[in-house]
Amino acid sequence: MQVRRRFIIAASYLALYALLDLLGELAWAAGGAWRDAANEFWEYPWAYLNALAGIVLAYELLLMRRKMHNMDARLKASTAAISATLDDYARNWALSAAEKEVFILILKGCSHSEIANIRDTAEGTVKAQAAQVYRKSGYGNKSQLLSALVEDLTGGNSVVHGIDTG
Repeated sequence: MQVRRRFIIAASYLALYALLDLLGELAWAAGGAWRDAANEFWEYPWAYLNALAGIVLAYELLLMRRKMHNMDARLKASTAAISATLDDYARNWALSAAEKEVFILILKGCSHSEIANIRDTAEGTVKAQAAQVYRKSGYGNKSQLLSALVEDLTGGNSVVHGIDTG
């Protein structure tokens, strides 16, 4: 609906522009006094038309800014909801702080060696913590864990073990 309204505004602006241009050409072609009147007349309508265009553009920018603000607010709310969901998983699965950190890094797509570098720990420690995450969650690997998370976050029938999503 907004697109249609904007199209109508733009089309009206173009039609008015064309009409004023046609009137100017007719007055110019008539010559003499008409030409002088057209020159005087012509100075002001363009100024008004350009001012109108500026107002329309300012209004459109305001609408776009509001839409961007609303999108930003929704993004913040979504980020908070995802963070809360991950916290719920960690709590329900009784993950330690280190296991929770490994869990989040696994979801971000990090390999065991990358997680070890990020956390400044041995890769064997990370492998053991990842194994605990999989054991406590009931999933056998990263793909199953991520698949369940995506299903839960997208509102599908959750297959996440131990979490009441109802």
